[in-house]
Amino acid sequence: MLRHGPARSTSSAWGSSPPGSSVSRKGGIDAVLLDLQLPDSEGIVTFERTYAFAPDVPIVVLTEMDDEEVAIATVQGGAQDYLVKGEVSPAIVVKSIRSAVERRRFLSALRSLSLSVRSATGRRRRPPRRPP
Repeated sequence: MLRHGPARSTSSAWGSSPPGSSVSRKGGIDAVLLDLQLPDSEGIVTFERTYAFAPDVPIVVLTEMDDEEVAIATVQGGAQDYLVKGEVSPAIVVKSIRSAVERRRFLSALRSLSLSVRSATGRRRRPPRRPP
């Protein structure tokens, strides 16, 4: 999504929460652009429900709620960014999504590398020497 230029993207929209629960489990979703005000869910609960269904998918919150406490809570809870409608341009939204996707890829690669190193060093680990 958005990797090949600003005009090339695929999107889906849900009008209720939790959005994309069955789709995200099948894979193929690069990021979620989430509004916190849905017909059946509002505020931080909307984020929490979405994150619970797709914890490995980067979530960028784009909402009319200009609430610093909610912004901090969503980012601390795992959102990659919190943007307020009317305060950001489409270019900023695209940049935020791209950054979120790349950050998630980097962190995933870092975790894989860490597990590989642990696995490799664990096999070679010798028991501690005992004094004679």
